[in-house]
Amino acid sequence: MTENTLPLMFPAYAEIFLLVMALVVLMADLFLGARRRWITYALVQAHLNHCGEALQVAQQIQARIPSDDIAVANAQEVSNICEQNLVATPTSELPSLPTETPAIEEITPTPES
Repeated sequence: MTENTLPLMFPAYAEIFLLVMALVVLMADLFLGARRRWITYALVQAHLNHCGEALQVAQQIQARIPSDDIAVANAQEVSNICEQNLVATPTSELPSLPTETPAIEEITPTPES
């Protein structure tokens, strides 16, 4: 890419990221089958940065079926995604607002002739 096309694509980065994450989840769901469909739920929640729900599911996966290597690997991936979201989540810094209120000039009516 040249330097000129980078700013043109900047608004599309969020949609591109969302599309890639949707494809990842759909591919995982395709290969997991109906028995492991709840792993898809945890992956979606992790990618949407809803890590409270995703980590609960991941912990239950690791506690209830530790012998299923695929499920445990996906639960670990949910934890990794949430850790990355925690590091990458920007803090919202609000711009400083003026503390002084602008003075309002009084308008004096002019006498009509």
